[in-house]
Amino acid sequence: MLKRELALRPNCLLTRRPIYLLTGPRSIFYYRSPWKALHNYLYQHGYKVFVFKLPFQSKTAREDYLRAMQTKLNQSHIICDATTYEQLKQILCQIENSTITVLSRYSIINLPENSFQILMNFKVCSPSYSLHRAYLKIRKIPTPTASEVGLRIPHKTYDQLLNHCIKLAEMDFYDLDLNIQS
Repeated sequence: MLKRELALRPNCLLTRRPIYLLTGPRSIFYYRSPWKALHNYLYQHGYKVFVFKLPFQSKTAREDYLRAMQTKLNQSHIICDATTYEQLKQILCQIENSTITVLSRYSIINLPENSFQILMNFKVCSPSYSLHRAYLKIRKIPTPTASEVGLRIPHKTYDQLLNHCIKLAEMDFYDLDLNIQS
C-alpha cells in the first residue's frame, strides 16, 4: 500500500500511555521490521508507538524476555497477534495498568478485563511470509497469519485500528481524570 493512499485524520484523541506492538515468532524469511506499516500509520497520527521485539522463536526465551521487561510494559497499551497472545497470555495478564489488543482471524473467548480483539480475517498473499510459516510449521512453532501481523492491511482496517486507538485514548482520559478526583 502506498503511503499517499492513506490519509491522515485530523483531531484524533491521543493515548497518554504508549502503544507497544509485540512481535510474533520470526525467522530468516520474516525478520525485518514487523508491524512497520501499522507503526508508521499510528506514529503519523501522533501516537507514541514502539515495536517491542521479542526473541525470534523459542517460547522459553520469549517468556523470559517478557518477564524481564514486564515493568517497561506497565501502564501501556499492548497490541499483539493471537499466537503471541496465546503463547504469553499468563505474563501479559500480569502487566499492571495496561490494555491488551489481540489481532486475530478468529474470535477469542474469555479475554480478560481491559482486553480487546480486532478481527483481521482478510486474505494476504506474501511469498516470503508463506515460506516463514512453512519453515516454522516444520519446526512445530505456531505462527500467526500474515493478516494478524499487519501485512498489507486494507484501508477499512486501518480506520478500525485508528478508531480503536481513539477508544484507548478515551479510556486513558477518563481513568486519569477519575483518579485525580479521588
